[in-house]
Amino acid sequence: MSNGLSSRYIAKTLPMTHNYHSKRHGEIELAIQNGVVICRPMGAFNLDGVINYEKVFAEKIRSFNSKKWALLNQYKEFEICGPEVIKRIRSQLVWSQAHGCQVIGFETFNTVQEYFVRQVTKDIPFKHVLVFSEQQSTEFQIAEINNKLSGED
Repeated sequence: MSNGLSSRYIAKTLPMTHNYHSKRHGEIELAIQNGVVICRPMGAFNLDGVINYEKVFAEKIRSFNSKKWALLNQYKEFEICGPEVIKRIRSQLVWSQAHGCQVIGFETFNTVQEYFVRQVTKDIPFKHVLVFSEQQSTEFQIAEINNKLSGED
């Protein structure tokens, strides 16, 4: 067990121009710590930013190669996103659940983020959806997630 983050991946969102002159918005940091995939979104995401994140996330999960895993989303630097992004994130969570994610946790910092969590997880059959406050350490969050993942309540 390591106290630090390992397998750190950052997908920087560099400007990407389409024929309608859109640019990607949002940045993501992905890591694995004590068997939990940690996702730290930063900034406000548009659809291009979330699609870029999907590619990096799917690659990370494939390399994780576990039939039973957990995801922790830490929203300290995550800003608001539009309805098209919420819909896309819901599909990512459905994909995650279908590919072995049994426990999902969210560290939220305001009521808007808490509302967002309820919207994106609604009716997705995760074994457990946990919401943490900023006062709870990452180590505590990971321990709680691993307890739920192993079946200990």
